[in-house]
Amino acid sequence: AKKTQAHVSKKQKKRKRVDARLEGDIKEAAAELDHDERRRQQTETLKMVFLTYFRVLKTAPNSPLLYSVLRGLGHFAHLINVDFFNDLLRVLKTLFAPVPTQAQLTAMAHGLTAPGAPGAAAMAAAASRLSLADTLRCITTAFEIASGQ
Repeated sequence: AKKTQAHVSKKQKKRKRVDARLEGDIKEAAAELDHDERRRQQTETLKMVFLTYFRVLKTAPNSPLLYSVLRGLGHFAHLINVDFFNDLLRVLKTLFAPVPTQAQLTAMAHGLTAPGAPGAAAMAAAASRLSLADTLRCITTAFEIASGQ
């Protein structure tokens, strides 16, 4: 059985150990690079997701996507950059702003209802952009964002 094994000197054994250690170090460094690359890709993906969320909020507030966008913002609130907080909360606030109907605009133009009159507030509240579910989700999202930081 000894004849089938090749003789390995101490120098060769030591070189094998050093090579094995170096290979381990190389694998560890490669894994660290992979980890950094994955983190960079995740950051870029998150940036694109938030960009899409903001685009929907700003350009299509009546979109069927609104509820999902608000849920996503609430879910990822802890990852939102502090620099975007004011802008995001400002956009959420504009979603609450009532939009007068054409009839209300016509009535105001003819002087039938002044913008500050008691009837104007009721009419403006009735003309809100959001459904009740979207309004509640918007409020919940604002609280989640505020508590996330």
